[in-house]
Amino acid sequence: MFSNFPLTARNQDGVPRIISVGRLSQPKDTAEETAQSLESMRAQDEKLLDMHFPVPKHVDFLGEQSSGMIPDRDTMQELWRRIDANMCDLVVAEDISRIFRNPKLQWEFVQKCVDVGVRVICFADNLDTADDNWFFTLTVATVRHGLTIEDTRRRIKRKSTTAFEQGGEVGKTRFGYAKVSREDAAAGKYGPKGLRIRRLDEWNWVYLDIKRRFPEKEKPLEVVEWLNSAGIPPGPYVTSQRWTVKLLQQNLQCPLLHGTRQFRRERSVLVFGTGRFRREANAEPATQYVPELAHMTREEQEEMLAAVGWRIDWGGVKPPPAEPHPRKGISRYQSYWPAQSATCSVSGDKMYAVGKFLRCSNSFRRRAGTCWNHVLVPIAPLRAFIVAWLVKFARTSAAFRSVLLPVIQEQLRGQDQRRQSERSLKSMKVRELETQERNLRRSIKLSEELSDEELKSLVADLTAVTAQLKEARQDAQVDESAEPFFDLSDVAIMANLEQVLTHLVDTSFAMAALLRRFVPKCGIVPVQALDTGQVQPRAKLSVRGCMENCEQLDELVVDLFEPPVHIRLMPDAVRLRNQEPRPTLKQIGAALGTSYMTVKRALAYDRRMKDAGASEPFIELRDKPANASRWRHAPGTPADDAA
Repeated sequence: MFSNFPLTARNQDGVPRIISVGRLSQPKDTAEETAQSLESMRAQDEKLLDMHFPVPKHVDFLGEQSSGMIPDRDTMQELWRRIDANMCDLVVAEDISRIFRNPKLQWEFVQKCVDVGVRVICFADNLDTADDNWFFTLTVATVRHGLTIEDTRRRIKRKSTTAFEQGGEVGKTRFGYAKVSREDAAAGKYGPKGLRIRRLDEWNWVYLDIKRRFPEKEKPLEVVEWLNSAGIPPGPYVTSQRWTVKLLQQNLQCPLLHGTRQFRRERSVLVFGTGRFRREANAEPATQYVPELAHMTREEQEEMLAAVGWRIDWGGVKPPPAEPHPRKGISRYQSYWPAQSATCSVSGDKMYAVGKFLRCSNSFRRRAGTCWNHVLVPIAPLRAFIVAWLVKFARTSAAFRSVLLPVIQEQLRGQDQRRQSERSLKSMKVRELETQERNLRRSIKLSEELSDEELKSLVADLTAVTAQLKEARQDAQVDESAEPFFDLSDVAIMANLEQVLTHLVDTSFAMAALLRRFVPKCGIVPVQALDTGQVQPRAKLSVRGCMENCEQLDELVVDLFEPPVHIRLMPDAVRLRNQEPRPTLKQIGAALGTSYMTVKRALAYDRRMKDAGASEPFIELRDKPANASRWRHAPGTPADDAA
């Protein structure tokens, strides 16, 4: 039937340009096998094209391994780029499911191709949009492939349920457990026949020791430190190979500890808009009790967990918290600059924000604390420095402004829309409470026939609504007064650039992403004076000083602390001391506006630098310091060693 409608070309040479589309839902065992499967699709399409259209033609193949439910795949983006550039006359595929799986996307794709004059042929579906009956053929094809989705899902669910009941469906194993081969499971070597998981008896003593430590008032963090110091492996799937409090809690709360296996604790729910899956807690996970897997009884596990206020995690849908977490809905990889952008010069790990400071992510006790650099880096001066650099650079570089201003305008516009939405919700809440208060007052006023109990209930409701209304009005007034307003024009933004950038650096994830382009490296180096044990932070920034040459980086250094008075005045004190006639310490102090003792300390520090052969008053630390003030728990410091 396809050959009944000859190929046509819209280009001048008359050679039809054909794009063959192939797709694999799941990868094969190896990358080579995946590539071979895609290649076989390409060869089959070309063979059928030669059979039906034995004319000169140009054929390109676009294939990938991806889910057919995803609308914005790389192959589809490239295909539409070529169609928009008038580089395609015909799209061919083995069947319509090789292009998309979602029936909605299948219809969308074919109809868009028809609208722009691109022919679509799916050989196995007998679909050819050159045929007037293509609409009916596509209807049958989409129904057939759409039913396949649910058939496959139902079959997989049935098979996995049966496999779990027979001892299979073992995913990632926790500490104290291991997977069992098919042969050993069939022979029942470690328990019931078919069981694909076994208990590791050699680690049973660890759980028993933890069960002893908790009732003795040891805290989970102390147990974690013991596990790490003893070199006990946390399990084969822990990439850091270090115990944490969260990992310990997950292991101890798992029902498997007393022998109860669980399956489908979470459900994967397809999001049709993106083709991705969203994980949701399953209200009724499947369970199976296998006594051979227990490290302790259920009563012993519950007693151990009760000592630290924990309970067995049976899964299921948990009630929402009273107050949602402030970062709910925000990716863990999103943070305001410089958090997760700055790195520790000692360990090379990222710096995390702790309130108004940064700290090396590998220095926390709960994360094993293997980095000795416990310096706290104030965020405010680092942001102020980078804002000043941005303002200076933006006023001198047109190329820099062309990149910076669109991001600023987009973020300000988005923030303004969110503020307007929040303000509308708050105003709506005030109006609803005003209506409730008005109705309650009217009810109380007309309450001649009500009993005393009913009247007391109305008065109590009125009191509660009045308090809520007062709080809602105050919240709306605070929101109104605290709202920043910025004109979105280029001239206005440039006139208030420092204020705008300060606001966005404090509140915008997109600005943080842009700063990572402008400042690709931000290293935090601990420095120490020669006469004190206190360690201070210094930032070394690599910035793009030229937008035209993205490889060119300039180095900037900024000390994120206020130096002591005697070190700050040292150069001036030394200069005045070397004058002729030589002034006294009191005369130098009067000239510098300080005491003679400060001058004496400044001159002594200059001599100390000369004796140490130091060219700078602060020494950058590459190794752990012999004396570090306030670092009592820093690994490897004398205070820590003594403890």
